[in-house]
Amino acid sequence: MVFVFKKPKGLFKLLKKKPCVHLHILEPYTLVQKETKYETLSYNTDVLYEMMKSYFNANSDYLGGD
Repeated sequence: MVFVFKKPKGLFKLLKKKPCVHLHILEPYTLVQKETKYETLSYNTDVLYEMMKSYFNANSDYLGGD
């Protein structure tokens, strides 16, 4: 799951100054087993982080903490 921030549009643009938050559910991810538990955990954490980061950057109106 990824929270995506969108700029308010329409009536929300007049009433709201903070961004609208949308929850997007990504496709299921199956874990890849490595030699040790530590390697499995670190590899899958890095892959999932990159997936979430690329999805957020492609779909959000706010990038870099603006």
